[in-house]
Amino acid sequence: MSLPIGRSRAVWHVVLGTCVMALAVGGCGGKGDTTTARTPGVSGDTIYLGALVPLSDAVAVIGKPLLSGLTAYFDRVNAESGGIGGKYKVDPR
Repeated sequence: MSLPIGRSRAVWHVVLGTCVMALAVGGCGGKGDTTTARTPGVSGDTIYLGALVPLSDAVAVIGKPLLSGLTAYFDRVNAESGGIGGKYKVDPR
């Protein structure tokens, strides 16, 4: 397989580097007792969903309605049946 030339080659290097880093970081997990380990994003019966939305400056015009829509959607899911294993809560940190 031949690699693309020029600018495309730089993009391939970035993609390959990112993949290698993801594999390296993913392989750093410990082999602890998973039955008592805390699961990030889960507290009791609540599953927290991260939302990366702009809430300040000029782009808040897009972010605030997006956050309101996400919150309304998951409020409806929670009201109807709940999530898999608990209720969902959107957390825009």
